[in-house]
Amino acid sequence: MTETTMTADDFVTGILAGLTLRGWSQVDVTNRRFDQVLTSLYEYLASRAEELGLDLDFQISPDPIHGDSAVIDEALSVAVQGRVVGRVNPSFRRLRLYLSEDRARRLLDLLPGGPTLFSDLTDRFIQDFDSVPA
Repeated sequence: MTETTMTADDFVTGILAGLTLRGWSQVDVTNRRFDQVLTSLYEYLASRAEELGLDLDFQISPDPIHGDSAVIDEALSVAVQGRVVGRVNPSFRRLRLYLSEDRARRLLDLLPGGPTLFSDLTDRFIQDFDSVPA
């Protein structure tokens, strides 16, 4: 099976697009909960990458002291530059999702793994996000 490369930008953008399609307009990134959940999703995805025909071109390893991930921060910066999200001032504790549903669907059609994979990942994100203490 030929593998398709997925980058961290693809991964984060796909989750954000999936959240848009679930009606989310913003995401709280307080206390690194966002990073914790994405790390867990990354581990799940990495365990299934071969089966899905994906070559993950990134690794998420949270900082042992602060719990955040430089890879996630960089992917979010790319998402901000691409107008996928914006950081809400003054504390930058929330991300505002700027995608329309149409644009979110188009992005998911283009991303490695496609809409079906990101629908599953988004469902898992929501379930885990709601269960991780703020």
